[in-house]
Amino acid sequence: MNMIFKKFWWMTMGVYALMLYILVFYVSIYSSSAHASETGRQILTLEMTPAMCLLYPSRAQMRQCQEGYRMTVSSLDLGYDCLSSTTPVLSPVQEKVVRRIMPDDTFLRQAWRRHGACSPLSASEYFRLVTRYTSELKLPEEIASGDRYYVDKAMLQQKFRRLNPRLRIGQINFICQPVQQRSILTKIQICYTDGQGNCSNTVDTCPDRLTIWGNNG
Repeated sequence: MNMIFKKFWWMTMGVYALMLYILVFYVSIYSSSAHASETGRQILTLEMTPAMCLLYPSRAQMRQCQEGYRMTVSSLDLGYDCLSSTTPVLSPVQEKVVRRIMPDDTFLRQAWRRHGACSPLSASEYFRLVTRYTSELKLPEEIASGDRYYVDKAMLQQKFRRLNPRLRIGQINFICQPVQQRSILTKIQICYTDGQGNCSNTVDTCPDRLTIWGNNG
């Protein structure tokens, strides 16, 4: 009887060990893919705040317009587009950091509900990724200074590349809006890939010459 009990005990332990191994295996797969994009690419969208405040008077009372922000983050598209009604919950410290680049509460919620809520990331992980991408990105003087410039698009792309050597031309896209025979830069999209994604079908709407509208312009 003792021998039968021992065999049963070892068989039971073996089953538990196998179940534990399977659980760890699937957890490791989930962890390794948690930051991967469903499409193999992630698109960070930056808004040229002075231009957006100029073109959209309804934004006049927003913090970024009132306080003279030069640039704000609009969203980080991970390739998991959806329409969620959830509200992102962040720690007070993280929220303070995120507000420096996404000061408006409406835009912050929209970014999460359209791009973060259906991804494998938690709200904390999603906005940590937004903050990381933004902090690592180096901006040309024409973008960061807050002054008005009339520039060559190819030259501006080359400056982005020199400051951010990992970026290729196809990963940097400019979006413009025509205003009284000018083409004003309103958004910049940076496309990141995991090596398998494709940035070739992202949109660039600016002509060869464009206007950067600054707070001092």
